[in-house]
Amino acid sequence: MRIGDVMTLRPLGPHDREAVTAMHARCSADSRRMRYFSAAPDLAPRLFDHFLERSRGYTVVVEDLDGAVIAMAHLMYTVPGAAELAFLVEDAWQGRGLGRELAGCLIDLAGAEGLTELTASVLSDNVRMRRLFTGLGGTTSRGDDPAVLEITISLGRVALAA
Repeated sequence: MRIGDVMTLRPLGPHDREAVTAMHARCSADSRRMRYFSAAPDLAPRLFDHFLERSRGYTVVVEDLDGAVIAMAHLMYTVPGAAELAFLVEDAWQGRGLGRELAGCLIDLAGAEGLTELTASVLSDNVRMRRLFTGLGGTTSRGDDPAVLEITISLGRVALAA
């Protein structure tokens, strides 16, 4: 699946608040828990505003052909030269390669920004994201919380093979 073939990828804008809120409501509690480590049904307004702050990184949304937001992905700066990746894909669109396409787009963006390392905090039971990030060359480590894995992707070692 190529994003441009059946959907639109674009930067998040202030006008997207309602559409992003609707997407969160359509996502299962499990999908929200995998993304935010909480199953809260709503995206807090302050978090949405945080995603809009360009100085903190990039947030993009994916729209289907009807214009509904079906995914959101983040490349949020952490330390100089590094950023954190995170995704939320609406349940009906999961398992179709959208996460991999989003990862590729954000990795390209990170490279253009001069970043050298990407990280992701992933719940241990989030098998799809673990496979995605390790398939891109990510290395896994454990932090203080045994339920959370830290995955680090060196942009010099990214494997974007189909």
